[in-house]
Amino acid sequence: MRKLLIITFLILALIGCSASNGAVVIELRLAGDFIDRERIENLQLHFNKIENVTSRNLVFIIHSGVAAERLIEVMDSSKEAGFKSVSISSR
Repeated sequence: MRKLLIITFLILALIGCSASNGAVVIELRLAGDFIDRERIENLQLHFNKIENVTSRNLVFIIHSGVAAERLIEVMDSSKEAGFKSVSISSR
C-alpha cells in the first residue's frame, strides 16, 4: 500500500511539473499560423503578448507543404522572443 501511495504521488508530481511549463504550441499550415485552431495574423506580436516567455517552451508543428523559408522565419521570431526551448514536429 505504501508503494502504491508513493508511486501515485510521483505521478501527480510529474504531471504538475509538465503542466506548469505552459508550452506554447503553434501549427504552421499552408493556410497560416494557428494556436488552438485560432489563426494568428502576426506571430511576433503574439509572442510579445506572452508572459514569462523565457520560462516557456515552444513547439512548432509543421504541416506538409509548408516552405522551409517559413520555418526559418518563425524560428528567428522565436529566438528574438527568448523562449526557454523550441521544438519542431512534422505532421
